[in-house]
Amino acid sequence: MMPESSKKYHYIKNWLFLASIFLSLLGLYLLLVSGLSMQIKNFILRFFHNNFLVVGSYILIINIGYAAIDFPLALYEGFVLEHRFKLSNQKFLAWFSDLLKKHLIEFAVFLPAAESLYIFLRRTQDSWWIYAALFWILLSIILAKITPGIIIPLFFKISPLKDEALREKVLSLVKNSGSAIKNIFVIDFSKKTKKSNALVCGLGKNRRILLADNLINEFSPDEIAVVVAHELGHEVHKDTLRLLLSGSISSFLAFFFCNVFLKSGLEFFGFDNIHDIAAFPVLALSLFLISLTLMPLQNAYTRKRERAADLVALKLSQDKDSFISMMEKLGKKNLADLNPNKIIEFLLYDHPPISKRIAAARKFYST
Repeated sequence: MMPESSKKYHYIKNWLFLASIFLSLLGLYLLLVSGLSMQIKNFILRFFHNNFLVVGSYILIINIGYAAIDFPLALYEGFVLEHRFKLSNQKFLAWFSDLLKKHLIEFAVFLPAAESLYIFLRRTQDSWWIYAALFWILLSIILAKITPGIIIPLFFKISPLKDEALREKVLSLVKNSGSAIKNIFVIDFSKKTKKSNALVCGLGKNRRILLADNLINEFSPDEIAVVVAHELGHEVHKDTLRLLLSGSISSFLAFFFCNVFLKSGLEFFGFDNIHDIAAFPVLALSLFLISLTLMPLQNAYTRKRERAADLVALKLSQDKDSFISMMEKLGKKNLADLNPNKIIEFLLYDHPPISKRIAAARKFYST
């Protein structure tokens, strides 16, 4: 597709992102000012008085309500828009099945987080935010650990890389990088999308390289090698641990400021207790606004890690021509905006724009 198409695609995506933020903020605000949050709590209390059941029921109702309200946006962004720009290979029922699985996984993660949070709120009203941050960090580590073997296979079929020549090429890069990764798998991206990707995921012994099947089918071996070298760059710099550490710092900051805003917000919205489940929208609103504030800083740090991984890829492969051709092809296939608005880049981009990555590669001199 032409650059105009990628600009239009991302223009729509950015507006959808803003619309999603607006709806989330509006929904939480209306839950509070309309009294609906209190009505939901009172309805639940007609059936349950156990704290765990009350919190769980409230979270379930809120999640179902959010999913229903968000569905039109999710449908347009995830299905209609992707088909409009000829990026999706999915039929509606397959896409809808993935959406349901996504919501179920999110609920399975969010429910124990919320239950734990309200235990901390009931028992340690002044220091709850410390325990909440520690629990969220633990949960993040668990998710990083189980994502390759449990979560990803729920959406994609994963199989060992069978191309022996490519496998040897990749393993040679792995050896030269000093990485201990031995597992290289192919993921059936083409069943769902025309986009291409690759990643290193997992923690410890279950670390693995995942290559999209359409990456293998449509890119040259040298271009694939450069993609793998980039992912190995993250491994060389231990970026998974770095990002877990930066995420941990962000978690402590987010919950600290949430504690400050929550106490003033409770009085403003007429709640007496910090652990009142009806005040959940105050807590969610605080965390949401703080997360939005921290997001540009987190994205800036992630872009820095991506630039460092690009440099490793160029040094490992000693093949900047393949790096450049890979980036050009990847940008075209994924309909990337090569030169986004600088404000959009600062706020939303967790990778440097492809034009900047190509420009950096052109300046690289093999050693």
